[in-house]
Amino acid sequence: MTERSTPERPLEIDTSRIDERLTPRELDVLSRMAVGLSNRTIASDLGIEYTTVRGHVQSILEKLGARSRFDAVARAYRSGLVRDPDNGK
Repeated sequence: MTERSTPERPLEIDTSRIDERLTPRELDVLSRMAVGLSNRTIASDLGIEYTTVRGHVQSILEKLGARSRFDAVARAYRSGLVRDPDNGK
């Protein structure tokens, strides 16, 4: 059984596929969203305010044309932007 990503080890961002519309911090937030972390946990993990994370999530949704967190993560997986290093996906 492979070890799953944890808050200390979020999913990888494939830098060759980075969507230039997303800032480095938005990519940090997106990688943590992809493993199912809440905004509060993401804020704690990154050492930023909860409201700042909410703003980043909203910006990610807008930039990716997503209607929800789930949709944003699905789009990131489909485009290859986010991948699980343990599964090669």
